[in-house]
Amino acid sequence: MTATDATNSDKETREATVERDDVVLEVNDLSVTFQSDDGPLQAVREVSYVLRAGEALGIVGESGSGKSVTSMAIMGLLPRNARVTGSARVLGQEVVGLTDAQISKVRGERIAMIFQDPLTSLNPVYTVGYQIAEAVLAHRNVGRAKAMDRALELLELVGIPHPEQRLKQYPHELSGGMRQRVVIAIAMANDPDVIIADEPTTALDVTVQAQVLEALNAARRETGAALVLITHDLGVVAGNVDRVAVMYGGRIVESGPVEEVFYRPRMPYALGLLGSLPRLDADRRERLTPIMGTPPSLNAMPPGCSFAPRCPMARTRCHEEEPLLLKLDERGDRVWADVGDPEAHSAACHFSAELGESTPADLFRAESVAGPDTEVGTERGSAREEATDPPAVDGTGADSGAGGGEPILTVTDLVKNFPIRSKGLLRRKIGEVQAVSGISLDLREKETLALVGESGCGKSTTARLLLQLIRRTSGEVHYRGQPLHALTPRQMRPLRRDLQIVFQDPFASLDPRMTVADIIAEPLRVHREGNGKSRRRVAELLELVGLNPEHGSRYPHEFSGGQRQRIGVARAWRSTRGC
Repeated sequence: MTATDATNSDKETREATVERDDVVLEVNDLSVTFQSDDGPLQAVREVSYVLRAGEALGIVGESGSGKSVTSMAIMGLLPRNARVTGSARVLGQEVVGLTDAQISKVRGERIAMIFQDPLTSLNPVYTVGYQIAEAVLAHRNVGRAKAMDRALELLELVGIPHPEQRLKQYPHELSGGMRQRVVIAIAMANDPDVIIADEPTTALDVTVQAQVLEALNAARRETGAALVLITHDLGVVAGNVDRVAVMYGGRIVESGPVEEVFYRPRMPYALGLLGSLPRLDADRRERLTPIMGTPPSLNAMPPGCSFAPRCPMARTRCHEEEPLLLKLDERGDRVWADVGDPEAHSAACHFSAELGESTPADLFRAESVAGPDTEVGTERGSAREEATDPPAVDGTGADSGAGGGEPILTVTDLVKNFPIRSKGLLRRKIGEVQAVSGISLDLREKETLALVGESGCGKSTTARLLLQLIRRTSGEVHYRGQPLHALTPRQMRPLRRDLQIVFQDPFASLDPRMTVADIIAEPLRVHREGNGKSRRRVAELLELVGLNPEHGSRYPHEFSGGQRQRIGVARAWRSTRGC
């Protein structure tokens, strides 16, 4: 039986293989195409999966692979220039093609979504308590007092400290992690049957991350809700989902039980993702194994397999024929497709059986040394070992040669207190909150300093104080011997080219009315670098962060969350001389 015949047979028999009495979400051949100035963009291509009551499905993949767009299409939240085809059924009800009024009755009650950018998904003019209660009132016939009681209960459930106080606060008064937990509370307000969580732990520290994931799991246990968890964190996926789907180039390229996919991947891309995962138990000198190259442009997909240009195993067939997502037998050979079988391990690779017990280093690290024409696992061992020998490490744990010399940034006893003001017209100062208390540190050239801690402990405030984006209460900050704390905003301006920041929330830090090219070029123009030079530099920066320079004409909302973060990095990455 050919692959095409197997696929057609599967579509005909899928009704029989899927027990619909416990299916809460069924997606069949879902495709999304955006109309743009560059031509049609195929963001999602024939995605299919089935989700049962109480089940958790993890969707992983690089930024721009179509993870979030798939979920937004199910929720009916895509812009007007999006063309959605295929089917998505929630508890048997078709949601693709519904009007806004019709799907509003489904959203929030039967299916809810936790968005990736918490600041942009919360209304800045309403308190968080009001916004949670609003979600309850939209679908429940209860009074405002009971809705506020439910809001308080949800804030406690997601682990926000002092929930009675937080109910009356506005989104900008909370840390990024707290805002994310508020969004999670809104999604859980009406005990939906399906929760789609789009990077719900992005802005959270590890302790709060564990609380949030436990809260989501507790909600699933109590209500039987199913979970679609979209994330880049493979560690989160490994411990919190039953099945995993790997997306690349707008389609699912491997799926199956999480243990099968993690321990026996049969798609080179899935194996490469596992090699890019940092491990705390690994030797500090051991380097990650990257996947060379960048994802394909969605408006100019390569012929054949979309991963072939980056795949060390690619052959002529891979560049000519796109592989179907087919079920694997015990030997790794592909036999037939069945997205409805929860135990099926499927892969979209012509040569999946050849991966065997290969490790990411066997495949990708050797490829970066020897090139694509050398066969996998043959004469590359010595070259790989020689090329990947780590630099010498001194007793402090830093690379030899890094971090030497005089500090370029020195901080002494840095303190920042925020005033607490009374309500009313006069708003008198009635107290203070100490956000940063006596921070001292030195930073040298080629050195990396990590500030870690729980949400709200003062990490972001410290970063803003270093760059004088907010003024200190006391303490000193020196850059190359120059006291930054004594400079006026006008005097600081020439130093901004050497002192940059990548903000936590990429969407809130990018001007939605400017194209990406203009956003990245703005610092160059501010510091009077010519337009011709700035255009060349913008193209270079986009390539450095793994984006196509041709996409500079797009706006921030046309990129995924991870791609927007890379735009923020490109905007800050102008000088090699500062911080």
